[in-house]
Amino acid sequence: MDFFIERDQQLRQKVPNKFFRHLYYSIDFTKRLTIIYGAPGTGKSTLLLQLADYHDDLPPEESLYLSGETLWFHTKSLYEIAELFYLNGGRHLLIDDLHSYPDRAQSITQIISDLPDLRLISTSAAPLTFLNPLAGQVSSHHLPPLSFREYLQFRESIRIDQKKLGEIVSFHKEFSEGISGLFQPIPPFRRYLAGGTLFSPKNKPGYYPGTLFGEQRMNTFLESVLPALEGVDYRSVTKIKRLLALIIHQGPFKPNISDMARYLSVSRDSIYSWLSLLEHTGIIHRIWLNRTGTTRHRKPDLIAPGDPSFLQFAGNQPRPDAVRKTFLISQLQNAGFNCSIHKSGAVYLNGMTITTGDRDEPLPDVSDGSHPIVAADNLEVGSENRIPLWMFGLLY
Repeated sequence: MDFFIERDQQLRQKVPNKFFRHLYYSIDFTKRLTIIYGAPGTGKSTLLLQLADYHDDLPPEESLYLSGETLWFHTKSLYEIAELFYLNGGRHLLIDDLHSYPDRAQSITQIISDLPDLRLISTSAAPLTFLNPLAGQVSSHHLPPLSFREYLQFRESIRIDQKKLGEIVSFHKEFSEGISGLFQPIPPFRRYLAGGTLFSPKNKPGYYPGTLFGEQRMNTFLESVLPALEGVDYRSVTKIKRLLALIIHQGPFKPNISDMARYLSVSRDSIYSWLSLLEHTGIIHRIWLNRTGTTRHRKPDLIAPGDPSFLQFAGNQPRPDAVRKTFLISQLQNAGFNCSIHKSGAVYLNGMTITTGDRDEPLPDVSDGSHPIVAADNLEVGSENRIPLWMFGLLY
């Protein structure tokens, strides 16, 4: 036990305290197990250590941080470590990279069953299916890539309050005038889109283009984490890489599942399964047409990368509107909204039809009574139905 306590203390000495992700302030600790999941580079490990060291609901003397990646080095099982910690007064066990621990299902189930006052807070690359039977005792939280608002605070030392979507739609002119009076938002917005959505590696503390290490992290994720999560074999990983490359190079697009299956020499069912897997890990978004009724077709009407910086992987030079639309969809989805696609091809949400484009882009052509909006790039201050695109990055 002394080894884990010593490792915990060593890591806590290096925990940053100048910037906290938005999720830090809204995590639900009332359940027996809290899962924080997200794509590589979103800051899950740092968030977990910050919770252990600074959060009022987790007294340091009752908390212990463990890394799932190193647990297998030790002869004691996760349950045995948790039991020993519990018997010595521990009440909050924080497990990083739970997906990498081989006996996670048995250990977590046994801990919840046998140690009634011990709460678990864990990170994972994706939701864990073995937790489905324990749904009533589990709270899950998605940690997306940095929003533009978070990027401004983390990289540019500029603080802006989080805005609700209704506030942005109704008061974007007033907000954008006030913000533009403090600084020019478009130059940092360009830097954000060029690779500011992910954190730099720990050994590169200065500005380090997100696309450069993002590719490396994504490759590691697909080759190592994905098999641990879903038991995907190496042959399938290779094909999933090619599928993701196809999505990145085409940008937001309407998929032809049969063509994709022929391209990869696999079945349509494999394509559907892999698309679902990539969405659950936050790597892509699947969007459906705004239809009446509750039945959702199996085939999505649009596939978009989960992060605008993904569009620049492997030297890809994306179309400007591919970046704009990916940004808009990612910010809305990451903020908890469920977007759909309007028949015009624009994004549809809560009675609003939102198209992306440059500052002179015409309003979307709607005849269904929805409210037309242009999310306009290269626009500092909004007017009427034209909202600066960067303002949608203030939602979380």
